[in-house]
Amino acid sequence: MPINGNPRKDRFLKERTQLCPLFYPSDTPYESSSRSQVVLRLLTFIANGYLVRIVAPEVLGVVYVRLTLLLTTILFLSREPLRKVALTKHSLEEWPRLVALIWRSFPFSIGLAGLLVVVWVWLLDPPPLPHYSLGCVMFGVSALIELTAELPYIYLVNNLYIRAPLIAEGSMQIARTLITIILAHYSSSLLPFIIGHVVAAMVMTSLLWFTYFTKSGGYDKVWYENACVAPAHLRLMMSFGKQSVLKQLLTEGEAYVMTLFPVISFAQQGVFSTISRLASIVMRVGFKNIEDSYYLLFAQMLKRGLPREQQVLYSINFLSFSLSLSFSLTISLYLFFPL
Repeated sequence: MPINGNPRKDRFLKERTQLCPLFYPSDTPYESSSRSQVVLRLLTFIANGYLVRIVAPEVLGVVYVRLTLLLTTILFLSREPLRKVALTKHSLEEWPRLVALIWRSFPFSIGLAGLLVVVWVWLLDPPPLPHYSLGCVMFGVSALIELTAELPYIYLVNNLYIRAPLIAEGSMQIARTLITIILAHYSSSLLPFIIGHVVAAMVMTSLLWFTYFTKSGGYDKVWYENACVAPAHLRLMMSFGKQSVLKQLLTEGEAYVMTLFPVISFAQQGVFSTISRLASIVMRVGFKNIEDSYYLLFAQMLKRGLPREQQVLYSINFLSFSLSLSFSLTISLYLFFPL
């Protein structure tokens, strides 16, 4: 759990106050995440190319656009605000309140998943494929299974056990890919994808909880009876929730258009999603990892709510440099490498 004076955290902050982030040592969150993301994206691309040959394009369109959109919407709107609040510098006394916030936000995730599943099943035009309703329900269940692992994920990342979540997420994607490919040889319906997502979510959740109980030592409590949610945490989570809705709409805008409006067929959606994933691999591997790593860094170095004059000068200058660098890279890619 987040503890001031943690040797791993002190070493983490010391290295980053002495070294430029562009010349990190090999064992850093950014480089570890980048390597794993590159391998996983290549594996996913190869698997998609193989699935295109053995699965009907209509099935790929339903899975990669409609069902995946359901899954990502539940996960992002439930996970993003919570992680933004929890992945900051907290004292030992605040951990029970964070645990209470994590568990008491889970009913919201259940309600959100139920609402979206009802919309996907009853309000949207169903595709002419069997097991579509079952797929919507099980993708929602898969999202809830993943959300039960938020406590170990937040604990591990806050204590800088960066590789453990990466291994768990990588194992989830590998298990999902292998199960889907194997079962797709016996069935060309949605069932291989449904089973793959549910089993992969269980694999990731099990690995995170196992690592949590292994690393936490004496701080392995998963519930505190007398702990209550801090009002400041709740207000901050609501603020991040509003931003998450806008971010999700901007990120998955084309998927929402294809889901809500019959602009193209499901077969065309399958082809579009496969090409889109390949075209966005640079953005997903590069900028996504930069965002996650830098948020973790500045969340530990800066104190939320304090004015600029009371913050560490190096942290302020480094933050300004990072924002300028990200903006310059984005403009350069937009101008010279338009997608």
